[in-house]
Amino acid sequence: MLEAKAIEYFTLPEETTKFYGILVFIAGFVVAALVARAKKRSFEINRAPFFFYMSLIYFLASVSKMAWLGMDSALRGGYLWTLIAFNAACIFASGYFTSVLAMARSRSAFGNSKGAILAFFPIINFWLLFAPPKSQNANTLPSPAYSRGALGVICAFVLMFCSVVLIGLTEKFSDKVYGNEQVSELLLEKAINSEGIEKVLQHVAVEARKTTPSKVEDGITLETIEAFGSELRRTFRTDYPTVIMTEELRQMIINDTCEKESLFNLMKSGAIIRDVFLSKDGSAKVNVTVTQELCPEK
Repeated sequence: MLEAKAIEYFTLPEETTKFYGILVFIAGFVVAALVARAKKRSFEINRAPFFFYMSLIYFLASVSKMAWLGMDSALRGGYLWTLIAFNAACIFASGYFTSVLAMARSRSAFGNSKGAILAFFPIINFWLLFAPPKSQNANTLPSPAYSRGALGVICAFVLMFCSVVLIGLTEKFSDKVYGNEQVSELLLEKAINSEGIEKVLQHVAVEARKTTPSKVEDGITLETIEAFGSELRRTFRTDYPTVIMTEELRQMIINDTCEKESLFNLMKSGAIIRDVFLSKDGSAKVNVTVTQELCPEK
């Protein structure tokens, strides 16, 4: 059940998964505020240590993303859900400790923890970082020497730099994992087994529509991609007053569709690819339907 939910998560639009991540981060932030209120915490933190520890959180969050490099093994082993759970836990922890630090900095700068909300707003959050302490409070959080003063600022910038480099490397290697043909086929197979070909095609159409309309070649534009049951329909508009489809051209379209690995994998799972070609004014229309049976053996 958990693995099926994990596969379903991977078929969601990227905007949706990002939104879920933001919600988890906010949840961690709010829980920390509630805990602080219940325990009546009053400790404060100075500017340099705050910057250092915030950079440390960012660095650790960057390190946690390396777990996605194990997606291939997790997918094959049936424990993909553990990666998603780990990722959610890391995001929650980031929100929690960001809240703890922001509230401590706010107490130091403004005399209360309400200013912690500034941590959410770009540029404005510099006010929280640079605001001088109101007084030297006995409850100021003790910090190691490497997190204080100029040395703390330097260490924070080093952590930020390492985080950026690490994220870049992780994305580079992750693209190789996600782009792996076997991984893509396995993920598609599991998604179809979990949700069915019709729902998977709906997800494919939603993602594909983000790049449409797009020019395919001179005189031909891919206008829309839609899913109707087990059929994926691609509509092309030409710059010509009429559309003439010869048998040779039809075969070229079939071969081109079959050669696209992503489309071929869908057809192997029972999908039908229908290409609709419209004339410039839409009055003329030609359909080309492709199924796995029409594709040459691979």
